[in-house]
Formats: sequence, structure tokens, C-alpha cells
Amino acid sequence: MEVDPAQLEGIFKGLVGWVAGLFALGALLLLFRSTIESVVAGWLFRRGSEVCLDQPILIGGRPARLIRSGILTQVFYMEKDRGSKMIVPNSQLCTLTLEVRLLNGPLMEKRPPHTDG
Repeated sequence: MEVDPAQLEGIFKGLVGWVAGLFALGALLLLFRSTIESVVAGWLFRRGSEVCLDQPILIGGRPARLIRSGILTQVFYMEKDRGSKMIVPNSQLCTLTLEVRLLNGPLMEKRPPHTDG
């Protein structure tokens, strides 16, 4: 059984095209790696139930609120001490020390117990 050179050429061209496509996909993934990681970090931060929008939190001991949750950044309003906003790239979220205030905790004013009705 002999193989026709035209068939071999077609198989070779198809194989080279497939490998070139894989190479191009890998190059794009490496090029946009940090952007993809940042988007995933922001998505995981939003999906978590630890911090909600407009919830009082402490960032490094300073009072703040999460006011905007974007694809690439999170925006916190720094209360009392500065009255400014802090824009944090999602890639830097792991370096922040976030503390969630507890209801009726020592940092919050005493609130009456919640009743249904």
C-alpha cells in the first residue's frame, strides 16, 4: 500500500495548521495572563459572601466601605480619616487585610435586635 505524496502533503499541512493554532492560542494566553488572573480574582471576590457592596469593613484598621466592584478593580470609600476612595486592582486583593465589622460589635453602635415583622 503506497501513500500518495499529495495525501501526505495534505496531512502535513493540516498538522502544521493545527500546531500553529495551538501555538497562537498559547501565546495569547501568556500575553493576557495577568488580565485573566485579575478578572478571575475579581470574580472570586464578588462571588464570596464575606464582603458585600456598601458593607462597613476595616482595611488595615481604617474604616471603609466597598462601593464598586469592577472586572479589574475594587473601589473602597475610606471613611472618617480621609474621605477619599481607594482603587485596588484585583491582583492586589490578596495583599489587603480586610476585616468585616460584626453587628453589635465593639466598633459599631449598639443596635436593637432584629425582629421579623
